[in-house]
Amino acid sequence: MLSGLSHKDLYFSELLPNNKAAMKYGIAGGFAENAELLAEACNTDWQQWNKRAEYAKTGAVIRSEREAKNSGNAIMSLKNKKGGEIIISTIDFAPIANESSKLVSKMLSNLGASFSESKADEVKALNEKGELCRIIAGEKAEVKILKNGKIDLPASCGEFSFWVFSPRSLVDLLAEPNMPVLDLVSEGKIELLLNGKNMSDHTKDGKSFNTLPVAKGWNKFTVKTGGARSVKIRFECKNQPKFMKELLSSIENRQN
Repeated sequence: MLSGLSHKDLYFSELLPNNKAAMKYGIAGGFAENAELLAEACNTDWQQWNKRAEYAKTGAVIRSEREAKNSGNAIMSLKNKKGGEIIISTIDFAPIANESSKLVSKMLSNLGASFSESKADEVKALNEKGELCRIIAGEKAEVKILKNGKIDLPASCGEFSFWVFSPRSLVDLLAEPNMPVLDLVSEGKIELLLNGKNMSDHTKDGKSFNTLPVAKGWNKFTVKTGGARSVKIRFECKNQPKFMKELLSSIENRQN
């Protein structure tokens, strides 16, 4: 079930909202006594570290490690003599359904499941080439898709937004010189806002926006079209092209 996965794939604390947890209950009792443990919750609550003041982080983490806890058994398997197998998991993927879709598909594929095209693809804003392929636009909130290399906009559309998820922060390039550098390129002039901040300092011509300060997690991009009736936009990561495959995207608000 977990073949091909690493600790990195099962690290959720920076994806989860502050008031959510990946597990509410662990597996215990007779089943757990006879089953094989496949995955166990980390003894450290890393949410006590994330987004906390520096002076409070270390103490909060140490306290989380020393606090008494119930069972941390997250995934367990019980096999019978006839070859049957029961697998129980208490991991709750609902709060990070979009971010964990590839992980869940991998886990189920390892168990023999096969999938047709996912419904999640219907809300993706970017295609595999990094092109903006789908938006919600206009007063009627119409879904517009990429056709013939561009997205046509309704007359009532002066701006639109979409969301991009980055698995790492791209803000402090000096701290990590090998960090991916994400750029946005538009065929026509646009005004670009990233998480509410105007990106005019990152462009010279209103078409190429360089070294975007993308935060870890979901980021809101707002494009003001200036009355244009179509857009053609793509993302690039020239120094680390493989990073593009790690990005997630959505035409739905993921920052609620």
